[in-house]
Amino acid sequence: MFSLPHFQSAAFFFAPSRPSPSSSRNIAVLTLADYYSSVAVFGTETESAWKEAVELGGLLMKAQQQEDHTDSVDRAWDFVSGWVAGNKGRFSTEVFKPLETYGIIEKNRVCVICRVLNQALEEAGYSYRKCSKGFAERGYIITDTEAKEKNRTQEVKRINGISTRVYVLNIAMKNEEKKTIF
Repeated sequence: MFSLPHFQSAAFFFAPSRPSPSSSRNIAVLTLADYYSSVAVFGTETESAWKEAVELGGLLMKAQQQEDHTDSVDRAWDFVSGWVAGNKGRFSTEVFKPLETYGIIEKNRVCVICRVLNQALEEAGYSYRKCSKGFAERGYIITDTEAKEKNRTQEVKRINGISTRVYVLNIAMKNEEKKTIF
């Protein structure tokens, strides 16, 4: 009645969509504990107990995936904030611009060329599609709400005289005047 194949079956069931191997195993153990307690303690029929246990496991897995998604978006935003601060010189609005421009700073907001930020996120191990959606949901990037039922995460701005798509980051940065030291 109670055997190891049930554990292997539960672990296999949750393996394809698992956020991490340890989380998946923990959820499989909880699923089996629910199954075994339903059968042994409460006298529930095995088929009904298994169905209820798998349903519980599915709910736990969905909650775990949502938590992992939230964590990855926040970690990605921390990366972006540090990346912008570390590359502030690439956002210059002066006459002598750097060789490679990442965007512009205007009205205390940072406008980053989409291609540049997408590449930086991918190189850091983040999915730029997932991040841009998560950033928009949290208000980290300014979205265009005039679009039909869909928030646009990109705007068109002129950078170095060329119109290009940018993300408008909700990071307050001020252009500091350069002081000359003699």
